[in-house]
Amino acid sequence: MLVEPAHQLLTKGTPMQTCRRHPEAGHFMATCPGCAQELYDIEQRNIAKTNALHTQARQALNLVGTTPDAEIISVHRDGEALIVATQQPGAFHTFAVDTFRLPTAEEIDPDQVDPLTAGAWLLIDSRGGYGSDELPGMVASAKDHLRTVPELNAQPEKQSTEMTINDLRHLASPVTAAAFPATKALAYSYLDVAEAAWSKHLAGCWKCRSIGELCAEGGRISQILDQVATCAVDWDELNDCLRGGDRELYLCG
Repeated sequence: MLVEPAHQLLTKGTPMQTCRRHPEAGHFMATCPGCAQELYDIEQRNIAKTNALHTQARQALNLVGTTPDAEIISVHRDGEALIVATQQPGAFHTFAVDTFRLPTAEEIDPDQVDPLTAGAWLLIDSRGGYGSDELPGMVASAKDHLRTVPELNAQPEKQSTEMTINDLRHLASPVTAAAFPATKALAYSYLDVAEAAWSKHLAGCWKCRSIGELCAEGGRISQILDQVATCAVDWDELNDCLRGGDRELYLCG
């Protein structure tokens, strides 16, 4: 009776893959170590953000005399405002939603008669209820109230200048001289954007993460990522070809 080696038995019938983003990982069966590490890093960053928000919420609650036994149920940061939902057994309102804002630049100006402290949260709205089912409505009302606060709405909205994966959509197909990054540094900055978008998508897409079959959005991001990676890694060669007029040589090679 012929007995197959153990490693062949373990892999027999199991599709083997090679991670396109971590080729150094070689063949793997279920999980690429590089992708697993990225997911872990994302989870840790999310935990850190949540902890930071809860720290800010506790500081704000302390400033208005909320007792330490109040349990923070949820925290929502909206620009310079903070909405904190709490449960405090024994209080007149067992459930509460308090809204705070940071002082404006004018309010912390030392030339003011009574300047406020920079970074010290100011209570601007407070709502109370007797059941947890009232919390969603109170939070929604608190968010609506933010639109009526002059100190928050007088400030112009900051336009995000951060590059996203959509800014790189013109690189989803073989790059042309017009679309090719002007410098190698710019090419690698594009790669950082694409890798961040892929990691974010991978964290939230079970299909792409677990069964290795790309969804429509995953396929789009993957195409851009592959092309951007090529532009960064092979920048010198591509720069010579595309800017030297040998685009056909590049496409054929």
